[in-house]
Amino acid sequence: MWTRIRALLSLNDPGWGRSGSSGQDDQRSRQQRPGGGNDGPPDLDELWRDFNRRLNRVFTKGGGPWLDEIAACGADVVGLDWTVNLADARRRVGSRVALQGNLDPNVLFAPPEAIAREGVAVLEAFGRPQRADGGWDGHIFNLGHGISQYTPPEHVTALVEAVHAHSRRLRA
Repeated sequence: MWTRIRALLSLNDPGWGRSGSSGQDDQRSRQQRPGGGNDGPPDLDELWRDFNRRLNRVFTKGGGPWLDEIAACGADVVGLDWTVNLADARRRVGSRVALQGNLDPNVLFAPPEAIAREGVAVLEAFGRPQRADGGWDGHIFNLGHGISQYTPPEHVTALVEAVHAHSRRLRA
């Protein structure tokens, strides 16, 4: 499962959401690896620190009614719990912020086929990320709040595979 998590984190563009960066820090972080080597992927802790340092995110469980105010707070990304309609949230915030979320984590206890369907449904709710004007709206697929320690790893794998496959189709 950690390999899947590393793969998910490494898909994030290292410079996205960073203002005023010359790119030197980004290049250095890609070249330097724990232990001094530069030939392998960074460890999970390093990836997570790098991801957190680059995006200004805000998440408020149950914050759907205040989405407009939350989107105006200066964050790059607004996290949504599973109770928020993603299509409606996208209409409300437009391109002001990227959205993160929002699959109900309990879906991961369903059979893998149902998990895949629900993951695709979240992506479909957001829609094609490219707007009619040629611009792009941001969406980070994520659970709508937390994951249980009892979640079967193969169910997480089913979700990751479905999300990757459908995301590629939406961006084609």
